[in-house]
Amino acid sequence: KQWYQRRVGITAGIAIMKSTYEVFKNDGADVQLHWHRYTEKTDKMVEEAFRLNNKRSLQELSRAIHGDGKTAPNPLFKVKVVLHEREKVDFSPTTKKLADILNICAKDLTTCISIIPRLPEILSKKKGSRQA
Repeated sequence: KQWYQRRVGITAGIAIMKSTYEVFKNDGADVQLHWHRYTEKTDKMVEEAFRLNNKRSLQELSRAIHGDGKTAPNPLFKVKVVLHEREKVDFSPTTKKLADILNICAKDLTTCISIIPRLPEILSKKKGSRQA
């Protein structure tokens, strides 16, 4: 639900910026240049917000797994202990499988940010350019 609310907020923010641009979209090159700089500045702030959100999410995941030094970590995964006849113990899923899952989650958190379109590309006549 929170993800959906954030997406709606992002969509609303883009809609507001698009409607703002409608006021002066036919103005001269100087105004267009200022608009492009504004979209780049806003884009950098949004990028930083996403980066910090991602970093904090990874920190929370790490804290949940390892604990915070003051308290023991809480159980996050259900792991079955399988006892074999020859005094051998296995875990299901294996610790390697759990580590792989966590690494995939961490990678996915980072990757999801990279597919978000940049504001200057969405909002400016100069699509695709990153001029200052």
